Amino acid sequence: MDPFVVGRGGEIADICAFLSATSGGPAALTITGDIGIGKTTVWKHVLHAVGRSSRVLSCRPTSSERPLSFSALDDLLGEVADEILPSLPVPRRRAVEAVLLGDTSPSPSSSGSSDAIHPSRERRVLARGVLDALRILSADAPLVIAVDDAQWLDRPSAGVLEFCCRRLRSERVTILLTFRNGSQIFPLGLDRTLPPDQLRRVRLGPLCPAAIGEILRSRLGAVLPRYVQARLYEACGGNPFYALECTRTFLEQPRMLLTNEPMPIPQTTMLRAASPFVV
Repeated sequence: MDPFVVGRGGEIADICAFLSATSGGPAALTITGDIGIGKTTVWKHVLHAVGRSSRVLSCRPTSSERPLSFSALDDLLGEVADEILPSLPVPRRRAVEAVLLGDTSPSPSSSGSSDAIHPSRERRVLARGVLDALRILSADAPLVIAVDDAQWLDRPSAGVLEFCCRRLRSERVTILLTFRNGSQIFPLGLDRTLPPDQLRRVRLGPLCPAAIGEILRSRLGAVLPRYVQARLYEACGGNPFYALECTRTFLEQPRMLLTNEPMPIPQTTMLRAASPFVV
């Protein structure tokens, strides 16, 4: 088990219980928290658990990929293209192929300028094709659409996914997202499409001192004096990423810090905390 999961047993149990209880129809769960609090690790652990009984399609967009149209959609559906494309109606198959396989050849209906399909209509055809694909993939087993750092979804992919979420009725499709704190709005308009009992937000808070100590021992082999660990916990605020970064710097010191010296905080850690582009 990843050491970052230490101290998250309660949250993971609640998440898995919710996903199990709602697996018979559309549902969504979001995991939020501060930078470095462990959202991605909890997300991965949950996916491993639900993957035993559900089909999982996942992607992890980054800020640098946000300008790339449909990059997230390609990550989600690219590996199942051969499975879903043959079952789609021809116009929708062509639209999905253009995104997943890079097929940019013109279709007969768009070959002439007089009857070319308007881009907005082509986008609707694509969205309908993706919705068909989700229905196909969830027919035999529950389907989990998992996105880590959902705030970095490219807008075309997010638009298609929101279109699909609005039209799910009885399909066994669960949306599992992580995103950073700071917004009370659910991604993909989930709060406007799902009833409250099918929607859950889990916020990851600070870890307890014992959990931070266990992470430092398992990841770094560090067993710190009690007063040092207490000062470290105060400095990192129960955040496991900051605790690891501060401890690495502390262990590199040529001598033990005196009790009145400030806890060393790496400059790179401070820059990551201040950056709006880091989750």
